[in-house]
Amino acid sequence: MSEIYLQKAKGKLYLLEDGDRYAIIVNQDELQVGGILDEPECFDIGMLAHPSLDGDIAFEFRTSSGKQVTGRGGRVLHGSHDDLGTPGPAMQIKHLAGDVDGNPRLNEVQLQTLDSRYVSAHHRVITRYEKRRVPFTWTGLTPNAMEKVPVWESQPSDRLRYYTAQVAPPATFILEFVA
Repeated sequence: MSEIYLQKAKGKLYLLEDGDRYAIIVNQDELQVGGILDEPECFDIGMLAHPSLDGDIAFEFRTSSGKQVTGRGGRVLHGSHDDLGTPGPAMQIKHLAGDVDGNPRLNEVQLQTLDSRYVSAHHRVITRYEKRRVPFTWTGLTPNAMEKVPVWESQPSDRLRYYTAQVAPPATFILEFVA
């Protein structure tokens, strides 16, 4: 990790869902929701004054193998095969609660990208199609035509993705700082 960081830490993430904690693991470079008994990935977390935030604080996450965590291209969050430079893809940590279970190393957080998307454990799927009337036009050949329009919904997923809060619910994590 570069010397651009103001501070460095190691941390493990757990998805908090219905009171249960599911380990965040890296499987074939993708960040996935593991089981309750799985050992979570230990991320390198670098705190930096990010230039795109006019020097405000952001955090860069790297997998234990040193790959930068990114969701480039609308994909599942993954460890990048390419070095994306520093400062690279970074997130803000939205602190919801500290001293979880009386442990000062455990914090309840949400992770937000610099463009206001959240890390979510959901994905969007087409659940059905609805017929809708095609708007009338004077040049249209069929004035009462209908078209099939997909209806998208958010459903739980075992992979982490970036979405706005309007598209999918932000995931809540337990961030455990490791000595």
